This record gives sequence, C-alpha cells and structure tokens, in this order.
Amino acid sequence: MTVTVMHQPRIAWDASRTLVDVVCSDVETFAWYRDRVADLLGAACREQLLATRARLENPLRDDAVAVEAGLWRVRFEDELRTHADLTEGLHLLTMAARRRAAPVEPVRAGLPADAPDSTDDPDDPYDGDLGVFRLG
Repeated sequence: MTVTVMHQPRIAWDASRTLVDVVCSDVETFAWYRDRVADLLGAACREQLLATRARLENPLRDDAVAVEAGLWRVRFEDELRTHADLTEGLHLLTMAARRRAAPVEPVRAGLPADAPDSTDDPDDPYDGDLGVFRLG
C-alpha cells in the first residue's frame, strides 16, 4: 500500500514562492493563476493577489518580493491548517503554475541533457515535487 504524505508548511512555502514569480509574470499567466487561487481559497484572495501585484510592480522596499512571499506563506499555512482538504489542490496549482511560468525544462547542473531523471524512479520515495513523499 502506498501512502502520500503532504507536508503542509513546505507546500505553503513552495506555493508562496511560486505565487510571487507568477505575480511578476505576464498578464495572462497572472490572470489564470489569480482565478485558480480564488477558486481554491475564495474570492477575497483575488483582491489580495491584485494588491500584491500592485505592490510588486512599484515596490517601496528592496526586499518587497521576500516580504510578499512571507505574507503569502503565512496565509497559505493558515488556510491549510484550518482546511487540510485544500492541501492537494494548492500543491497541484503550484505545480501547474510553475509549468506555466517556466515552460522550458531547466538544465540540470553538471548532467548531460540525456541523463536519466532520478525523480522518475517509481521506487524513490521522493517524487520530485517538493513537499510530497510516498510511503509504503
């Protein structure tokens, strides 16, 4: 039997880092993400995302990206703590947003382009997506 364990703090952290990347990306990707987050977490998040985008478009401080990522990490953690059923949805949205925001496969440092990807090993308990592990 295989069991999937989702580490909520890590998923919240990954989601917040991806969020600031998407917020700073093109209009279409941001609009898609904004709507998906609102579907998952409610309409209030739509307004919060718009405010985050405005703050990052005209930052008042050098560490604005880090500050916004930290604020969203706390928001996501609070949501996941009170609504654990949202964990998988947030994780899947984060993975989809990463693919949309960075459609080109990154080159793995120090490895030839045709080297096997260790995350494709079905016996590896780490599935390549941060915060998700297979047990069993």
